[in-house]
Amino acid sequence: MKKFFSGFYGRLSAAILGTLILGMAIGARSPDLDLYFARNIPTSLTPERLEKNISSVTRWPQWFFSLAKVTTLDSPTLRLASKQPGEATHLDSSLIEKGSILKLEINSHRFLAKPFELIAEVMEYQPSHTLHLNIINDSSGRLTRLFDRLEWRLDFEAKEGGAMIHAQEMAHTRHWKARFFGRIAERILMNQTFYPDIIKLSGLQHPFAIDDGPKAKGGFGTGSD
Repeated sequence: MKKFFSGFYGRLSAAILGTLILGMAIGARSPDLDLYFARNIPTSLTPERLEKNISSVTRWPQWFFSLAKVTTLDSPTLRLASKQPGEATHLDSSLIEKGSILKLEINSHRFLAKPFELIAEVMEYQPSHTLHLNIINDSSGRLTRLFDRLEWRLDFEAKEGGAMIHAQEMAHTRHWKARFFGRIAERILMNQTFYPDIIKLSGLQHPFAIDDGPKAKGGFGTGSD
């Protein structure tokens, strides 16, 4: 009986390994593909209240996974101020706008050996309605090695008693690993490469609250679809 089970599990392991090798070979040769994932999270907060945590990048670490700091590298307002030096004294560079270029410093002590930086462009921003980011560079190569396009989008829909947060992620693969896992586990792959924590955002009652608890890896969280 022991020999039977030993042989059975040995054949099963070999079959699983063979399937993985075949899948990776297919992934390496297959064309790149578009990936998509969406999630809807209800909240008792109104879009206007949510906006208090969106409008200034100084508050983003409260609701992004492992985000230590955000810096505005460029924006239409900054470019205008550079041409009109007198306006710079009244400038709040933390406020986002369409066309802003942001540096997101990610510091996940638990999962990564060292911090890394993401450079994102604000593709669309409508206060209390929409925030759309395009990741254009990743200092670790972790994301840009997998994708040649990666976008995060949040839309806020007013509902009776609060709002609905519509979260979307769009990506286009550039590496065989992304193609392989995109075909067999698209939801898991996209969940792990989405850093806005919409579960936490949906529950932030105070726009300046600070949470010093443990930080987790990127993902959509565990709210209701």
